[in-house]
Amino acid sequence: MAERAGAHPAREVQQGSLTRLFGRLSQALNWLLFALVFSIALEWLGMVFWWPQEGIQHSRKMLTAEVGYLQVDFRRSLVSDDPARFAQTMALCVNIVAPPIGIIQRAWS
Repeated sequence: MAERAGAHPAREVQQGSLTRLFGRLSQALNWLLFALVFSIALEWLGMVFWWPQEGIQHSRKMLTAEVGYLQVDFRRSLVSDDPARFAQTMALCVNIVAPPIGIIQRAWS
């Protein structure tokens, strides 16, 4: 009976190309999400420890600089025809949504 169990070793299942593609896409999305969370955390730590006198003004200056980079380097993207305007619109949406839910007050409390 022991010989019968050893006679059929477990087969290794090969993944198809579509499964590998979805796996790679999910890995890429995970890394992008990690990079986003890391950059936000680093910015918050910087506002508290390195730039306490500037506070949120530092973030606003950085956003302005990065929108300038978008205007110069990226004319079109998959999301929008004008990435700089899209980024400014998203920043305005965050400024509208953040105060009512208290994100800024919690960050400085």
